[in-house]
Amino acid sequence: MVAAALAVAAVTIVSHAPAWRGAFVGDDISEIAENPAIRVLWPPWVPMMEGTAMPHRPLPYYTFAVNYALHGLDPRGYHAVNLAIHLVNGWLVWWVGREVLRRLGGGEASGGVALAAATLWLVHPLCTQAVDYIYQRIESLGALAILGTVACLLQATRHTLANASGFQEIAKADRVFRWLAASVTASAAGMLCKEHVAAAPVAALLVDWLALRWRPAAAWQSLVDALRSRPIYYAALFATPLIAVGLVILQRDRFTDFRQPLAGPLLYAANQPLVIGEYLAQVVWPARLCIDWYRLPIENPALLALGVAAVVLALAVAAWGVRHAGGLALAILLFLTLLAPTSSLLPVNDLMVEHRMYLPLAVLCVGVCAVGHGLISRHVAPVWRQAAAIGATALVAVALAATTWDRCHAYQSRLVMWADVVMKSPRNPRGWQTLALELWQAGVLDRALEAVDKSLAIVPDSAVSLATRKAILAALEQPAKPAGAPR
Repeated sequence: MVAAALAVAAVTIVSHAPAWRGAFVGDDISEIAENPAIRVLWPPWVPMMEGTAMPHRPLPYYTFAVNYALHGLDPRGYHAVNLAIHLVNGWLVWWVGREVLRRLGGGEASGGVALAAATLWLVHPLCTQAVDYIYQRIESLGALAILGTVACLLQATRHTLANASGFQEIAKADRVFRWLAASVTASAAGMLCKEHVAAAPVAALLVDWLALRWRPAAAWQSLVDALRSRPIYYAALFATPLIAVGLVILQRDRFTDFRQPLAGPLLYAANQPLVIGEYLAQVVWPARLCIDWYRLPIENPALLALGVAAVVLALAVAAWGVRHAGGLALAILLFLTLLAPTSSLLPVNDLMVEHRMYLPLAVLCVGVCAVGHGLISRHVAPVWRQAAAIGATALVAVALAATTWDRCHAYQSRLVMWADVVMKSPRNPRGWQTLALELWQAGVLDRALEAVDKSLAIVPDSAVSLATRKAILAALEQPAKPAGAPR
């Protein structure tokens, strides 16, 4: 198992290697490269809460400050930390997956199935945005907090008080308390990373209910039992999202997405089932990934109704699973819960962003590998089962790793990244505007003018694009003294 884990880690590192030579892109520029607050480590609230106009996520921003203290603005160090977080998350996906599958009756095969799932998740191209886009460390650290919350709960439940007496009982009770306290601490820390960690308490309760306590004959009573068995723990755990709420209120002027969303809450929510469908398509065929889709809301009632019907059907299957198949119910509800903070009623400017699938993808990987194991166990002779499982996992992992390797080349320069954006999302005014700036910075003024004109063709009254066009024209008239591209 150790050799397999080391091999998986090596393949993961190699598949993400092209991005290490890359530059800061997107929000990396304002939040890291041009953020004066991360130039200091003390007092800690300076890098955590001061500096730029974007909402600050205190813990990730402090890690940016640590990176800067160690090696300045060399992107390789930032990429190394992001990849290390991804590898730790992969280990937790394996550990949590193994424990959950064991509690669901997976037996000795649980470890192998969980390892296959963690392997596919680690090398999947859909994870690249959360790993190779440095600023999205906020996403991967949030995922680490959610996984840590659930892992500590699972570890606490391994210390039962059965057949214990005297000092043994006291010692075991102390270990249970410490692991439950660690679970609450992980959730609280996650609220300092990103708001989507508000799903952590619900995720922990779902695992407790449907993996640890689920009984077909008393499915809903199992939920009540979970809450009653640890009332103080769940009271503390469900209080941790108040930290995220407090941070949002404290920084309400920085959350401009909520003041000028592309869609109202109902239209945004109605579009999310269709967006989730696109996410699922990218899980199966991740050939057209994009850092900025600029997806406009769909208002076609028939399409919206189709998407809503799909979610209702998924919830109906989960409700059936609550009584008849706890593992199926857990997979569906956990997947939707992890997406809910950004894919429900809370409208932001981006309908579709791939890094939102970072942790939900892990749920899908565990589910698919569990189903695959069942099919192999049923249809393959015992002598060939291990070889079939290893071969299938290796084949898919190599294909995914190769696609990840290819995708990571887009992170090597801002010019390549934004050329990739407009190729995949040609109606994206932000993409064309940013590409114009990068071309201007590279001295390719004719192409820069073409790019900004395409941005203005989509949004004619964009003040930023109009100013950019005026400056590019001035630079074309005086090639010996080109104006510097604004950032």
